[in-house]
Amino acid sequence: MKAKIGFIIVLIFGILVFSSLKLEFGNNVGITAEMYIEKGVSETGAVNLVSSILADYRVYDTLGETIILFIAILGVSMILKGDKK
Repeated sequence: MKAKIGFIIVLIFGILVFSSLKLEFGNNVGITAEMYIEKGVSETGAVNLVSSILADYRVYDTLGETIILFIAILGVSMILKGDKK
């Protein structure tokens, strides 16, 4: 039973991840990337460009990805553990 629940968890969150990837890469990717490069460090006060993007502009997205990763790990571990009969 736990393996089935784990599989359902992994399936649901896999669908959510792939659907969010499709939404993220729209037509305005070039405009957003240019804005991050030109204004990222000066607007956020971060030490480097990567820190400014992850810690300021996309903090909720990064938090959501971390939560999805932990839930997916939980689901996979439930699948691998399986039923103990």
